[in-house]
Amino acid sequence: MFLYHSRLPTYLLYVILITRFISVDNFHNLVKECTLEEYDSAVTLRTARLSQFCAGALIQTRWVVTASHCVYMVRPPSAIRVMKKGTQSKSRTTIIKASKIYLQETYDPKTLENDVSLLFLERSFPQNINFAVLPSTDLFLHLAHHNDDVGVVVTWSENRPWVQSKVMEPICISVHIWNETSCEIHYKYIFQDLTMFCTGSGPHGNHPCRGDSGGPLYVDNVLVGVVSFGVDCKLKNASSMFGRVDSALGFIEKAVASHEQKFMKKNFEGFDVYYVGVGQDSGVGAKRYMFVIPVTLGCCVWLSNFGILI
Repeated sequence: MFLYHSRLPTYLLYVILITRFISVDNFHNLVKECTLEEYDSAVTLRTARLSQFCAGALIQTRWVVTASHCVYMVRPPSAIRVMKKGTQSKSRTTIIKASKIYLQETYDPKTLENDVSLLFLERSFPQNINFAVLPSTDLFLHLAHHNDDVGVVVTWSENRPWVQSKVMEPICISVHIWNETSCEIHYKYIFQDLTMFCTGSGPHGNHPCRGDSGGPLYVDNVLVGVVSFGVDCKLKNASSMFGRVDSALGFIEKAVASHEQKFMKKNFEGFDVYYVGVGQDSGVGAKRYMFVIPVTLGCCVWLSNFGILI
């Protein structure tokens, strides 16, 4: 078991490993190739040498939602590079340094409660991106109790241990959000229903891998959750835990307000969703690069800038 890039306390390891042996009935998990035209707010978090260690989603030109455990020990913020791969119709590959890290005061690195954080960037990504919007709690609860709604987790090919070509290509995993009862069965001593939710991998053993932490789970373009922790992504009938974005709405609103940007509301299928309006600190242009991403061989990489093993 892993946080998709670092360590958990021993008792969490024991509990999650048990889920390896729990079958999931009537659950279908679909894997498909997807394009960044579909989910172009998805980004990766990288070191100065461009090794990926986590992921995230853009909610405005200078704001990235990711997992708190990805950035909890990182100093300075500029050690983080946010990379967005270009699409044919919009832009080339873009890399921007983080300027500030915003962590929730209630984040607990031992239990991973409130595992949702923000990065504020030095410069802006282009404004023609389909930025993710954020769910109200009413919308989240509706999705969690209606399994006809299928979410999509955006993961990355270079994190897949069985993918030989280590290129920055998105791999989308279709999942159903489990309700509280199902999560409590699988994560009895870990699950905190107000800040977490879970999904399952089904019989094919496809779910987020090491390096996908902080990555988005979308329903349409609504950013419902961020990848938090789980078991080895090759295991079948396993489950993954996500941080609930709706539980962090107050935190996000306060952070964006500190940069004189507005937190705004609109309707999505009868429910409220939220987005960050363009404000004084929305910024201008970003540097763009065309390059070949270096390949790192071996099972583990020591990130000297972060002091963690991935």
